[in-house]
Amino acid sequence: MAASMLNREHAVLAREAQDIADAAARLASDIPAGLTAGEEKQLARAVQQFLVRATRASAMREVATLYEAEIAPTEER
Repeated sequence: MAASMLNREHAVLAREAQDIADAAARLASDIPAGLTAGEEKQLARAVQQFLVRATRASAMREVATLYEAEIAPTEER
């Protein structure tokens, strides 16, 4: 179950990363218009949310790894 949850989270992260890259490319193509429209703030918020989600996914992966290595073997006894 944990693996499928992590796989879904990785898929969401990949989509978000692509969306961020696309938004950055749009902003880079016309910086004055993008700044006027506030796109840099939207991009910064998207990056911040991405980093929070990526950090959470990393922590979940680490917990799952520790569980498999340390807790699961002791429960089998």
